[in-house]
Amino acid sequence: MHLNREEYRLIKRMSRGELQDYLEEVSGELEKEAIRKEALLDARESLEKAIDIKGLGPMRKAEIRKKYKKAMEGKEHGRKTGTAGKRFPAVLLSCRKLRCIFCGQTYMFANVGLGTEQLNEAATEKCTCEEAKNWQVQRNRAKKVRKKTERIFANDKCLNFMLTSANMILSGELDKVTVKMNDGTVGTIALTKKGSIKIQRSKTIQDAAEG
Repeated sequence: MHLNREEYRLIKRMSRGELQDYLEEVSGELEKEAIRKEALLDARESLEKAIDIKGLGPMRKAEIRKKYKKAMEGKEHGRKTGTAGKRFPAVLLSCRKLRCIFCGQTYMFANVGLGTEQLNEAATEKCTCEEAKNWQVQRNRAKKVRKKTERIFANDKCLNFMLTSANMILSGELDKVTVKMNDGTVGTIALTKKGSIKIQRSKTIQDAAEG
């Protein structure tokens, strides 16, 4: 997220109270924009269902879509004209207001194409409430365990199984998982007495002959 010089000057001239009011107004606009986009998507889906009938050929459907698009563009132009007097920096209008999944504290994030659930998780990553802190510790631990598991079992067919087993151990459903493969490889993921996760892989090569 980057502020250009004009946007920076605009915000710098504001008092604390003005900035608070300004951000609340921007947040309101962002929520309205999210609702508007969802409504447009629903309207487009309804249009496609409405024209999906027998007797209506591809050319006629294309003509209906074209008229619909033109009508919506006209409404969009009117909407932008009506809000032209509001000086919202583009960098703020491109943001979304997200909440910690535990305490509900709000944070502003750039709209980078992530889903709401992913962005709310990003907000939780920044939050300092106790529940969020515990969640952050567990999340980081899970990431490290997954990375080590992927590295150790990268070339084994049991990789996905071991990843699932690691998650079950992290969640407290299992204490230990051992897998023996046909090629002599043995994989183990276990919870130690100290509470850490031990990941181990070994391979036994047997040499036997009959005379």
